Formats: sequence, structure tokens, C-alpha cells
Amino acid sequence: MLGKINLKNENDVPVLLIIFNRPEKVKNLIQALRKVKPKKIFVAADGARDNNLEDLDKCNETRELINSIDWDCEIKRKFSDKNLGLSLRMETAIDWFFENNEYGIIFEDDCIPHPDFFRFSYEMLEKYKNNKNVMMVSGTNYQKGIKRGDASYYFSKYATIWGWATWKRAWEFYNKGTTTLPDFIKQNKITEIFDNKKEQDFWINNFKNPYIDPNGKERLTWATTWAYSLLKNKGLTIVPNVNLVQNIGYGYDSTHTRGSGRGWSFKTEKLGEIEHPKKIEVSNEADAYYFKTQHYKTVWDKFYNDLNVFLDFIKVKPLLIKILQKFGLR
Repeated sequence: MLGKINLKNENDVPVLLIIFNRPEKVKNLIQALRKVKPKKIFVAADGARDNNLEDLDKCNETRELINSIDWDCEIKRKFSDKNLGLSLRMETAIDWFFENNEYGIIFEDDCIPHPDFFRFSYEMLEKYKNNKNVMMVSGTNYQKGIKRGDASYYFSKYATIWGWATWKRAWEFYNKGTTTLPDFIKQNKITEIFDNKKEQDFWINNFKNPYIDPNGKERLTWATTWAYSLLKNKGLTIVPNVNLVQNIGYGYDSTHTRGSGRGWSFKTEKLGEIEHPKKIEVSNEADAYYFKTQHYKTVWDKFYNDLNVFLDFIKVKPLLIKILQKFGLR
């Protein structure tokens, strides 16, 4: 053990920043952190892609911004000389983080937290530190203003990873090789987790859909692997009843979130006084709504997203937005 969790203030929670080549995003993230001034910051940076001088310049510019952190804190850096790719960078970064901490908050460069997220994480990490069924604390709420239950948060089966906190004891369930996945699929274990056939099919399709990483290895994305780890172990995610982290990473320079962010990226709100639910149980209504609005996409949704990717790529979307605003259509 690295030491018991004994937090005194919200800025005592260690924070991991995972960055790459988007300096503007990192500037915004540092500005958000400055409001809380975390005392321990770990920074993991991926390396530039081969033979990409523009990438190299942006990676260097992004790393240099870490020197603009001007409050009293301890900063540790883990900068890669080569491009690991998003999933391997995330895995190795979080492994490193939990080699040094028993708990902490994790931000990718495009996840901008409300100050209340630190207070929320601080209280949840302490309250549920010994409950092995609770495996993560999310900062993102996708319920579009619908309050679930009568408390400040509810419990979900879903691993929502745009600004989140967890414990070393939970990350230890992460299975890089997903060696148990073939048996999980063969034994149709997904039916023990979801009653909805569409949800079952969605996750099995994800689990059967690896990609080739920069090292030529066939693998699942880190986010899918983490989701599998929670589902397999029946882990619970704490979700605030207001959105506490906004994703600003949509666009042609994103790895997985190319498009407009329609239906995914929400502004943050104040949390208020934290009230705890009387029972630790999944909100099936919230999870059903989340699946319907975030994962079950219609043909129109896919077309809309692809169109936004194209408009971002040819850099005409700002002009179109101005035209729509002029005529009161946006």
C-alpha cells in the first residue's frame, strides 16, 4: 500500500493530465485547474507521430505549457519520445499514476472541469474508498437536466471517462490483454448485465471490433477495455446529477470525437450541497436514457456527425455558423 486515503481538502486529490499536441486545449485545462490549485499534478505526454514536423512543434508547445502552472504544487512528468497512440498512452499513464498514488482524478487535455468536480471527487473518493463495488467517479452527466433520484448523484453501469476519478484498487481490474473476453462472449455473460438486446449487441460488437495500434498490435481501445473491466466485475460508476466536466475536444484534430459534439458536450453547472442517496443501486432509467442518446445512433445522427467532420476539415464551419447566427438560426 502507498498510504491510506486521508484527504483534508479538495486540492489534496492527485491529478493526472494526459496531453498530446493540442496547446489551446491544454491552456484551457490549466486555467480550470488554477481555480482549485491541486497540490500534486502528474503529466503524461505522447510523442509526435513519425516524420510529422508540425506534430513535433505542437507537442513541444503543449509540453512547454506545463511550465505555466504557477501555484505551489508538485509536478511529475512522463513524456514519451515516440508516438504510443491514444490507448497505449492512456494505459501506461494511468499505470504510472497508480504506481505513485492510491486514488486520483484523470483528465485528458480536452476535459474542462468545473471547480465543484474536485470537491465532488474528494468526497466520493473518501466515502466509497472501502466499497469495492464502486469503481469510478464520473464528472460528466448526459441526462440533459433530468434529475435521477433525490440525491446529488446516482449509480450507473457505464464508465463515462471525460473527467473521472478512481482508486488504484479499481484500476487493478483493468485487463490489458482482455484474456477473459473470449469466454465472456462465448458464455453470453452480457445477458447477465443488460436486459436490452440492443445494448447487448452494441457491447458485443464493440468487444469484437479491435483496431491496429501504432505498434502494429491488434487491440481494443482503452475506453472499451475499461468499460469491459467494469461490466465484467459489475462495478458501479458514481454520476453527478449536474454536469461537472465539459468536453471541448470535438473537431478534425480529435482522435475519436470528430464532429460537432451535438448531444455529447454539455456546459458545466454548480453542484450545490452534496446529498447522498439512501441506497447503492443502479438507476436503470438513467442508463437506458444514456444508451439511447449516446450509443444508439440513427442514420441521421451518423450523417450529421460525418458532415461536421468534413466541414471542420475544410475549415468552413465557422463561416456557416456566422451565417446561421445572422439569420437567427443558431
